[in-house]
Amino acid sequence: MSDLKIPFKITGLIISLIRSIILGLLGVFLLVKVSNNDWIILIMVLFLMLLALIGPQQLLYRITGVPALILTDYGLTNGKGKLLVKWDEIESFTFENIKFSEYLMVKVQDVDSLINRSKGIGKYIYILNKRIGRSRKFTIISIGSLGISKLKLTEELNRRLLIE
Repeated sequence: MSDLKIPFKITGLIISLIRSIILGLLGVFLLVKVSNNDWIILIMVLFLMLLALIGPQQLLYRITGVPALILTDYGLTNGKGKLLVKWDEIESFTFENIKFSEYLMVKVQDVDSLINRSKGIGKYIYILNKRIGRSRKFTIISIGSLGISKLKLTEELNRRLLIE
């Protein structure tokens, strides 16, 4: 079976760019008007500036052709080809609403193998999920950011899970 590369949706990209501009302007405003050598404000400004980079990063991915999600024969991978979850590790998948957005959630059979394979910040996110009680359920991606319908994604996920 061939890989299915799912691109970012254009409308989600535009919203992300607008959000980035607003966060960047808010960061500059806080830096110029509010900061009086206050470390908390400086930390908030740095955090806002980091969040403001998400939109341009997604635009760069779109221009260079990096997909949002790839369904391979091996499992779910992110756009850069980094394995998120293997098909044989997935017990089930659902779509859940979290703060006004719908997300693809997967329930894995063995969280520890997923944690052991992960590196960087992803590993710590998996460990945090395990500790707060969502031990086997992980958020993969917002459905609203994908250039594929929910029905088509569901069909493709079911088809690939049945083959395993």
